[in-house]
Amino acid sequence: MKKIVVFLLVMILFVCFVPVSFAQGNEAERGVPIQIKYVALTSANANLEITGKKATCAAVARISSTSYSVQLQMTLQQRSASGWKNLESWSTTGTGSRNITLTKTRKNLASGTYRVYVYVAVYDRSGKFIESTTAYSASKKI
Repeated sequence: MKKIVVFLLVMILFVCFVPVSFAQGNEAERGVPIQIKYVALTSANANLEITGKKATCAAVARISSTSYSVQLQMTLQQRSASGWKNLESWSTTGTGSRNITLTKTRKNLASGTYRVYVYVAVYDRSGKFIESTTAYSASKKI
C-alpha cells in the first residue's frame, strides 16, 4: 500500500511540474511562424504567373552585404501523381550586389498544376559556403 501511495505522489508531482509549453506543442504545430536567422541572406522569394499556357517564373534573393556571392537556381515544377516533377531549371550567380534576380518564361504548358522552386546559396569572398535557403511560389493551375 505504501508503494502505491508513493507512486501516486510521484506521478502527481510529475504532472504538476510539466512545463506548459510542452503541453501546448511547438510553434510550428500551433501555426506560429518560425523566424530563422541568417548571416548573409535577408530574403528569398519565388513567384509564378501564368497567362494562357505561358509561365513567367521569377526569383529574388537579397543579401546583407555586397561582399558575398550568391548562386540562385530556379526550377519550374509540375505536380504529378508521385509529387513534383522538374520541368526546366535556370541559374545565375551574383557578386557585388545586394539583390539577385532571375526571370524566365516557358511557353506551351500542358494542363496541370505548377509552382516555382528556388534554391539560394551564399558564399564568402574566398568561396567558402556560408548558408542556403529554399523558397516556393504558390501553386497555380492551367
